[in-house]
Amino acid sequence: MEKILTTAAIFTLLFNTMLHAQNLPWLEVGSEWTYQHGYYSGPEQFQLKFGITEETLYLGKPCVKMDHLSGWGYGCMGMQPPFYFYVSNDSLYFSTNDLDEFRLAAYFGAQPGDSWVFTINGNNFNDSFLVQVNDVTTVVLGGYSLRQLNVTYTYMGDPEEMYNYITPESMEITEVIGAHHMFFVPMGHGMLCHITNVRLQCFESLSFSYLSPEFPSCDHIVGIEENDPFSSPKVFPNPARGGVQIEIPDIWQHHIGNLQLLSSTGKVVYDQTAVLSSLMRIPLDGLTQGMYFVIINVGQERGSAKLIVE
Repeated sequence: MEKILTTAAIFTLLFNTMLHAQNLPWLEVGSEWTYQHGYYSGPEQFQLKFGITEETLYLGKPCVKMDHLSGWGYGCMGMQPPFYFYVSNDSLYFSTNDLDEFRLAAYFGAQPGDSWVFTINGNNFNDSFLVQVNDVTTVVLGGYSLRQLNVTYTYMGDPEEMYNYITPESMEITEVIGAHHMFFVPMGHGMLCHITNVRLQCFESLSFSYLSPEFPSCDHIVGIEENDPFSSPKVFPNPARGGVQIEIPDIWQHHIGNLQLLSSTGKVVYDQTAVLSSLMRIPLDGLTQGMYFVIINVGQERGSAKLIVE
């Protein structure tokens, strides 16, 4: 007898098929990873974006090319973009323009207790890390069941000779999405780098998207207005177009200060050092619509405010 499925049964079947799908495309051209990070010098947060720009052939392997798209900070990484990735048998491999081989970045078929060696190269250094798998779980994101590894990176060389480092603290690495801190694959983070607290904000591709629960949206910048209200500049009009007035707090007037306007990705679009008056004007001609940040530095003090450009 032919079995007839009800609408509810068909929906359940489709849902379960989607939920447990293991054929979610990896490394699609157009995929983008947005990270948010801070600086030692102040409370501001900035975005850093990487994306897959093309399918290519590198070192004889069909793979994809991942490059830096926007924002500050990629100079802090021990290995520099572009990166090349491919996936085979639950393993993620990577290479760069400075390497003559592909190396293992992550193995999603691992079990707790498994380990592998992760090696990065840079100017005058070649550092290896023991990657130890602490736990393997399954997380459901966007309707897909994805494997997630909790791993610890431990530097294997002489600490006095370590030019770059990867935090020895544990971190999560998820299929498709990658590491939730530092970068898609931890490529080493400069010891003297001024970038702090790098976090994955969102991932977007043609087939799948993910937004970290830490953020209300992929465009949101946290922590930008953690200032003393008595030393925070005021901007008007806001939203603005053509130009904006900056009301300088009394304590900073008649002092030499630096006035900057930053885009949401951290790009400086206006920079002036001058004696601050009660009102300062920033021209907005030629700027695209979106969120910007007014930053004022006076000696060791700093203030900031958000600005929407129409």
